[in-house]
Parts: sequence; structure tokens; C-alpha cells
Amino acid sequence: MRPLLRIIIILLFSINANAQWQYLYAPKIGPDSLYGTYDVFITSTGTVSFFGGDPCLAATYPGTEFWSGAGLPGGYIFTILKPVYRIYINFDVLNTGEYIQVYLNGSPYTIQPADVVSYTECNPSPGNPPCTLSGGLIWGPCCAGVYNGGDLIIADCKGINSFEVFCNGVIAGTSFHVAVDTLIPVYCVRDTNSSPGTIGATFRFSGANAYASLCSGSPLYMDAVGDSTGATYSWTGPGGFTSALKHLYFSSVTSANAGVYHTYKKVGGVVVDSVTDTIVVNQLPSITVSYNAPLCTGVATTLNLFASSTTPGVTYLWSGPASYTSTVQNPVITPIVTGVYTVTDSSSTTGCINSQFVNVVFTPTPPAPGITGISPYCTGEPFVPFTVTGSGLLWYPGATGGTGSSIAPVVNTSVAGTTTVWASQTVAGCESTTRGSFTTVVNTTPPAPVITGTNVYCQFDTYAPPTATGTGILWYTAPTGGAGTAGVPTISTTVPGSTTIYATQTITGCESPRAPFTITVHPKPVNPVVIANPSLYCPGQPFVPFSVISGVGLLWYKTLTGGTGTGVAPTLQTDTPGTYSVYVSQTVLGCESDRTIVTITVADNVKADFDYKIGYGCKADTVIFNNKSIQTTTYTWKFGDRYSSQLVNPTHVYLLQALDTVKLYASVSVCMDSSIQYIDLRHPIHSIFTTDTNLICQGKTITFTDDTSVGTKLSYLWEFGDNNAIHAPYTGKTATYQYFNAGTYKAYLVVTDFVPCTDTMFKTIQVDTISPMSVALTDTVICRGTYVTFTGKYASLGNIGVTWQGLTGGDSIKNQNPLVYGFDVPGIFTVKATALYRVCPDTSASRNITVVAQPSLDLGADLTICKGGQPITLADNINAGNSLASWEWSTGEKTSAITVVAPGVYTATVKVHGCYASASVTVSNDCYINVPNVFTPNGDGLNDYFYPHQYLSSGLTSFQISIFNRWGEMVFQSNSLDGRGWDGKLNDVPQPEGVYVYLIEATFKDGQHERHQGNVTLLR
Repeated sequence: MRPLLRIIIILLFSINANAQWQYLYAPKIGPDSLYGTYDVFITSTGTVSFFGGDPCLAATYPGTEFWSGAGLPGGYIFTILKPVYRIYINFDVLNTGEYIQVYLNGSPYTIQPADVVSYTECNPSPGNPPCTLSGGLIWGPCCAGVYNGGDLIIADCKGINSFEVFCNGVIAGTSFHVAVDTLIPVYCVRDTNSSPGTIGATFRFSGANAYASLCSGSPLYMDAVGDSTGATYSWTGPGGFTSALKHLYFSSVTSANAGVYHTYKKVGGVVVDSVTDTIVVNQLPSITVSYNAPLCTGVATTLNLFASSTTPGVTYLWSGPASYTSTVQNPVITPIVTGVYTVTDSSSTTGCINSQFVNVVFTPTPPAPGITGISPYCTGEPFVPFTVTGSGLLWYPGATGGTGSSIAPVVNTSVAGTTTVWASQTVAGCESTTRGSFTTVVNTTPPAPVITGTNVYCQFDTYAPPTATGTGILWYTAPTGGAGTAGVPTISTTVPGSTTIYATQTITGCESPRAPFTITVHPKPVNPVVIANPSLYCPGQPFVPFSVISGVGLLWYKTLTGGTGTGVAPTLQTDTPGTYSVYVSQTVLGCESDRTIVTITVADNVKADFDYKIGYGCKADTVIFNNKSIQTTTYTWKFGDRYSSQLVNPTHVYLLQALDTVKLYASVSVCMDSSIQYIDLRHPIHSIFTTDTNLICQGKTITFTDDTSVGTKLSYLWEFGDNNAIHAPYTGKTATYQYFNAGTYKAYLVVTDFVPCTDTMFKTIQVDTISPMSVALTDTVICRGTYVTFTGKYASLGNIGVTWQGLTGGDSIKNQNPLVYGFDVPGIFTVKATALYRVCPDTSASRNITVVAQPSLDLGADLTICKGGQPITLADNINAGNSLASWEWSTGEKTSAITVVAPGVYTATVKVHGCYASASVTVSNDCYINVPNVFTPNGDGLNDYFYPHQYLSSGLTSFQISIFNRWGEMVFQSNSLDGRGWDGKLNDVPQPEGVYVYLIEATFKDGQHERHQGNVTLLR
């Protein structure tokens, strides 16, 4: 919906000039296709000037002027960068034959009379008839030298419109075009006086003051027009509005812009004239428009238009295709004419106009929907819903009439017969006039066929296919799905199990249910398990029947194949030695297994015998026995060490060396024989040796002697433990060995016998060192009273102590290493260390050390200072003249004296001959305040007052404290240097717990001034 435009044409003519000015007010608001560059073609009968812009709108749109000489056509390019509000056309003389025609892009457009709402003339001249409106022509009161303005109010004339001005029935010579977009009223306040120093205003009418009633959303233009040489202007208005511009513009007014505006003209800073303008802003009436959609093609016959408004007292004006008009709120149109229908909603109270349109169109009636489905069915088949191409479906029982249902019908397929269904579709509210249909046929389903044949087989039997009786037989391998075949499926009998095949018959295209036929293949049984117990007999031993471990339905045979089996197990004769066999099968579910062979042996002779082989070992001996028995099957070995075995050829490990008796018992069934042999496994070994000493000094020798080692065929190997592989092996019963290096060693004797097994003995040999001696010092020059560390460096092996000599006063110290010692007198000392050994010679070493006297340092007593006051000098007066002295202060300075200006602890260290002395001095702040942040005025004698007396500096000369609560109220103030402070009360009333603000002003003896502000918490 777009707002209405109100175009105001004001004709103003200058009284004292030969030129005539025509002002065309043509507002164009908002972005649209009319912005851009236009080819403006002007023809005239006189001198013509063409302007785009207006002094009233100079701040909004710049002026553009085109000139054309008399009788000469002129072509110009006019670019519309902003909305075109006015076009000015200047006539040099009033000539009824003079005219101007303006074409935009070469095409004039004429306004339709129906678009004109009203036309009024302002102050017509005496004797001249009022101006009238005819078609798109504007008649203006422009005769007899009297020139007045007029308004043309146009409803909904968007586009490029053409106008001509006539005077008393004769063309006034003007023909022009204007681009119109948004339908909003336009006004302008202008000065019509030409006298300097005065200002008058017209707001549609002449006069000193103006009044305008606008509709919401309209643009508002206010302009001070006239003699403005040397003048300034100021505006005031609603909501504190002010402006120093001459021309004012509001693009879209609201209720906030309504009110009284005052315009002041100043010359030389003095107000010379003023104008008061009253602006009233009215709301646009509301409007809603619709019609009885949808209008289905070929069905609808009547158009109903509907308009409504929430604004009281409105009138309605409809316009539409074929010059249709109506003032009825909800008109009815028969027959229907499609197109755009516009309703204008006019408020009788505000004069504001709003419009809305609706595009009335026929909605096409859709075709019948397409229906597809399954046909024919066989009775008992599940129904498959129809597939329909369309939307908004309605189902009917017939081709015409009846009431449609949105639920699709379901055909009963359990009964043979024919069924037809119909459906329509609805698109955009219009139902198809014809209905689609589909016919479903249901045929009778035949019964399943009868199948006969062999249905039980043994594994590996020959397969014989079954037969079925019926019409159009099809065979399947599954109860559902798959494709049927005319041939019978082949079933393999090599794999046990059950297989079901199926057959159907087909009559009139309907296939019967599937008849099942199950074929079972029983597995071939496994051979039975039958054993002879015993399987070996002595001649004449009674036969024991065979034992059946597993198997049923046994059949006994004399041969592996062929013959006829018997269900009675045979009894075998054991009188004659030899081997005898029988054969047996089992039958399960009518299927017979292969035959199992069962054999017995009748022994001829039984004898026990064995030999053995010894494998000697160092921890145990292993004997491998070889069974040489004849005609035996069962064996028992007794090894003579409480162990036995049932193996045929056992291997036994003897853990103890002894003379052992071994027995073998061999048997077959009840036949038995035995054999006994003796095995000697005794072979001990033991290593024993002695030495002439176990402790020597390095470079000395030791003699090693075998001491009756035990064993058979012994050999010897000596190892002395010092990892010396240069010498040849020592393999005799005695050995003499020299140890060149100190240490602790293990000497070994390894004896080896015939097995070979070994035994080892060792002894620990201690070889002491002949040690060098040296002394290390932490420093060779030390300060008196300080300590030096002496470290003796010597071998520890065999050492039994150390002695230090040459200390202060001839002192000596034993068995301390390292030795930490302090010399209390200066001088040069020779310190000697002697290391003592048990079998090797003692060794000594000595070092000289110089002891230097310690320096002294004194910086004087502690001092005080005011921060920013006079500096203080700190100095080492004792060592200042010593050229060997150097200093290091805590400030980083390296002179004998420094100057300080701030409190703190200052430390100096002096160094002379590498000896140090240090001293410190404290410089205290004598001018400061330190304030507590909490106090507890609860009468317990602790922290009951808030006052920094314990923190006040002795350098304080004046002091004032003020305390405020959180509302800014002062609760305490004092300037005493020795008062008690605040006790947490105001006018003797205890104040609540919380945070209070203090302010302290203080001055110190050095003139410094401090201001402290902070928070203190009151707790009880």
C-alpha cells in the first residue's frame, strides 16, 4: 500500500517585473525507477528559463537552469539525483500565445480526469470567472495583471504526468511534465514582500502567519523567502527544535513534528521580523482490502469486494477495470471483471487519504487427477493403495454427484468381482469439474496342488524327484518370493538335513498358495566303538566278550565288506596262538554305518629282559633303559631309589650317587616274567687348598697349595682374581703368584674329574697399596678468624689413619680428613699430613698457608630523615685512606661515602687483601602517617578508637581528620595530635557496622603536605 500524493500548484506572479514565474510543486520521494538521467527537450515561443530546484528547497536539491532563445528549440540533459520537488518556468512577458512544452525522454503523459479529487482557486480577480479544470489542463487566474495561486489535488497519479495552464478559456502558454512517485502533501512557507527588512509568510495563503494540517508521512517544507540580503534566520519548534537554516525540510512528518514553529529574521543581529507557523499532523486512516477468492474458472459468477478500516467516519471510493467506480464499502460485481481494484479510504475528520489495491484474478480449474493402481488381484492378496497425481483429493462413489471424502477407498480383495472408484483434485481452492477413475478386478485364487514322492533318504542315497498334480505347476525353493521354475528342484543327498520345496498351480492368471514338500536326508552313522578287553590272551585263557563303547543296532560280520550281518556278537577260541578279527556296524534311523574291525592276539612265548646306558652328571646321573622283553605288553620298572615307571623304555634321573638295584616286570594278560640288574653311580668330587698368608703389600708373592682334593682323574686350574690374563695358566697342585696391584681379590682352585664335573674353592686375598700423598687447600691466603679446609689425598686401602701437624701453637690433629681449621693469629704456617698403613710404608705431604689480619668497618648510629628533606652522608672513615680497600654499597655505589635522600636500610661492605667487613645503618622516615583500615568500638579495651596516633610521625606539625558515613554525613572531626580519636558514635549514639570514609590533611616539619582519603570498616 502506498500513501496518496497531494500535488500543490501555486501560481505566484511578481507585481513589479515583466517576467512571469510558474511554480510547479511536484514531490518525488523514495527510491524508484524515476531516478536517473533524462533527455529534456524544450520548445518555446519566447525567451525561456527552465529551473530544477527552488530557493525554498535549496538545502535539499541544487538548482539547475536551462535557457532557450525565442523560437529556438533546446535539448538538455537533466539528471535527477534527488527527488524533483518543483520545476520553474519563466515567461518574459504575459502572452496568451506563448507556451512551453517539456518532454521527458520524448514521451508526454496526460493525467486522467478521474485522478483529480478537487481544484480550488485562491482569490480570483474581480470580474474574472474562477479557473476550471478540464481533462489534464490546469486553468489559472492569470489575466488583467492579477496573479494568484491555486491548488491542484491529485489522487494516485504516480508516473510522468502532463499539464497545461489556460487563462479564461485561452491557453496561457505553458505545457509541462512532472515525475510523481509518493503521494504526500507538500507545503512551503515563503516571503512575498520585496521591501528590505521585512518578512511575510504564505502557507498556501498570503499573510504574516500560516497554518497547515498534514497527514502522517508527508514531507514538510518551510522557507523564508524575500529580501534576505545581510539577513540571518533562526527557527524554534516542538520538542526543543532549533535551526539556523533559512530553508527547512522534513522528509516524513510524525506526531513529534506537530506544533508551533517560530521564524525570526535578523539583520545586524537585531530581529526585524518573525512568523508563526502551526503544523498539525493527522494519522492516515487504516484500510484492509480483499475479495471472495478464489474465483474458479468456469464456476465463479459473482465478485465480492471487501474493505474495512479501524478509523471511524471514513468513506470508501472503489475504482477498477473498465472505468469501474463505487462508493459502497463492499460492492458486488456480476459478471466478474478481473484486474486491479483500488479503494481510497478518506477520513472525514482529518481529510487524510489512504489507498490499497487488490488484484482480482481467475483461478484456473484444475484437470481431473490421474489414478493408477493394481489390477487384477487374486482373492486373498493384500490391497495396495491407489497412486494419484494431484493435490487436495476428494474421493467419490460415482462419476457425478455425491459427497467427496478425503480418505482414499480400500478395495475388498477377499471376494472376487469388479470395483470402480472416482476422485477429484482441488488446487488453490478450486475443485476439478471432472473426476478421474480406476477399475479394480479381483479373480479367484486356485487351491494348492498335491505333491507325492520319496521324502526320507540316507546320506549318499540316489535322489528321486517328487511329482505334483495341477495346472501350470511352478516349483520354488522358498515359501515366499523368488521366481518359480517348471522343473523340480534337485536335492543333494550328500549333506544331511531337511530341505523343503514348494509347488503352485496357476488358473486364470492367479497362482495358488505354495504346497510344501519336505525331504529329509539322515546322516550316515559313524562306526561303532567296540574294543577287545583284553586284546592279548595266553594260550587257553577264557575269552572275554567284546565291550561296546558306543553304537546301536549292531550287526556283526566275518569280512570287512559283503556278507550278511547278525545281531549276535561272536565268541573267539584262544587255544591256538595267532591273530583273530571280527567286523561290526551300527544302524541309526534305518541307515547303516561302515564296519569297525576288532582284533585279538593269542600269545606264543613271554620273556622279560633289558639293558641300559649311563649318562654321568655333576648334579644327577641319567640312565636310559632299553626293553628287550618278548611277547609282552605291560611293564613295571623298579629303579631302586623308591621310584618306578610303567613305560616301555623309560629314562630315569638318579639324584643321589649310590649302588642301585633295578627290576623289570613284563606281562601279557595274565602271563608275566621279570629281570634284575645292578647299577653303580658313585663318583664324588671336592676342591680344597691353603695359602701361606692372606695379607701382603703390593709387589709381594703368595704360595697356594692343593690340600687333598677329592675326585677321580682330577685336573687343576688356579685363578688369582686380579684379571691378569698375561701369565700362562697355573695347572699344578701348587702355585706361587705375585700381586703387582693393590686391592681385594678372590683366589680360586677349580678341580675337574672324568665326567667332567668341577668343584671350586676360593679365599680372599688383601693387597695393600704403596700410596702417593698430596694436600689440597680451599685457599692459600685467608683472613684471620676464618676457616680453611685441608684435604689429604692418598689411597684408602690399608690406611689406618692420618695425622696433621704444623698448626697454631704446634697443635696436631689425628684422623680427620678433610680438616677444617681456623687460624686466630696472622702469619705463614706449614701444615704437614702423614698417612699411616698396616703393612705398607707410611707417606707424608705438606702445604704453606698465609693468614692475613681482618679489616674493620663502622658507619655510625641510625639516623632519621624527612622524605624530600636535606640529604644525609654515610661514610667509612676507617678505611677511606687505604688504597687497597674497595667498597660495595646496597645501593650499587662503590665509593667510601654515599648521599641518601630517602628512608631505608643501607649496607656497605669493604674488602682489603681479600678480607671483608660489613656494616649497616637504618635511616627512618620522620614524616609520614599510616592509617588503620578497621576498628572495633565494643568496649573491650582493644582497638576501640579509630585514630592513627600510634602511627603519627614525630615530624608532624599540623593534623586534621574528618569521617563520613555512606550518605556523606560527617560523623567525626578532630585536629588534635594527641586525641583519642573516633569512638564509633555520633552525638553519643553508636553508629551501625559498615564502611566509612576518612579524609586526613597533614603537614610535616620539612614543609611537606599530605592528603589521605580512604575507607575504614567499623566492626563490633
